Amino acid sequence: MINERMKLLQELVPGCNKITRKAVMLDEIINYVQSLQRHMESYLLSYSLYGFSSVLRATSSYKRSQCN
Repeated sequence: MINERMKLLQELVPGCNKITRKAVMLDEIINYVQSLQRHMESYLLSYSLYGFSSVLRATSSYKRSQCN
């Protein structure tokens, strides 16, 4: 049961499927989830400070810069 759930987590976290040691894998998963949480907090803060349209502009600008 635990191994099945670990495999599911491995598939969700980028780069985690190459890690074989469970302790290292859990550290990576925790870091990834914390990173997602910080990103969401940043988006929500931007939304509350500048309004939804500003967040959309910032997100689309970021996506365009990632494509180049």
